[in-house]
Amino acid sequence: MKLTIYFDGQFYAGLVEIETSGRYYAYRHLFGKEPKSEEVLYFVKHELLGLIENKSGSGIQSKEEKQRPISPKRLQRLAAKESQKTSLSTKAELALKQSYEEKKKMKQINKREFMEQQKAHKRQLKVMKRKAKHKGR
Repeated sequence: MKLTIYFDGQFYAGLVEIETSGRYYAYRHLFGKEPKSEEVLYFVKHELLGLIENKSGSGIQSKEEKQRPISPKRLQRLAAKESQKTSLSTKAELALKQSYEEKKKMKQINKREFMEQQKAHKRQLKVMKRKAKHKGR
């Protein structure tokens, strides 16, 4: 199951894609103006299951093909899992993400080198202090 929210030029719409037992279903839900996370969560918790049951129930199914309905909690978990995955839609977004990751790695390398230098400097100060004490100063 996959829920994609997109702007179609006039309204925000949600595209629900489901593939079960070799069949592919796609449903479209209009949100209107830009949906807040609470509105999307309400849609997933309350309206999505009804939409799936109403639309997919129109075909004739044999007893072998019938499956238990998806529990609302499982549906909620699946929706949360899918929302964690980020999908970048344009090449510009991909390039920005890649440059961000490169900068992050460089910053980590620089920080590690700096910390090693600080550690070496502290160690050098300790050694000098110990030698000075040994000489009686």
